[in-house]
Amino acid sequence: MEYKIGKPIEEMIFGDNHIFTPAEIYKAGIKIIGIIRYLHERNIVHRDIRVPNVIIDDDDVYLIDFSLARLVNNERYVPSVDFSYLGHLLIHLHYPSF
Repeated sequence: MEYKIGKPIEEMIFGDNHIFTPAEIYKAGIKIIGIIRYLHERNIVHRDIRVPNVIIDDDDVYLIDFSLARLVNNERYVPSVDFSYLGHLLIHLHYPSF
């Protein structure tokens, strides 16, 4: 595994009391969508896009912890689940107490 420098969003929100600006939320969201697109093009569904599994380092955003990732089979493992998780993640960025 490759080591990534930065902080998990979970630590930024609950440890550092960081309040994300709309611009930061937009920038992180766009980068995560790019990661999701990359995975889905390779028929991989992450299934665990949450605040502890996203690391931010300045302008870089990383998705970690692929322990629940599976190959898409369009029955049990479908790409749309990643977008549900993404929605919850973005809500956490906008409303940290959510």
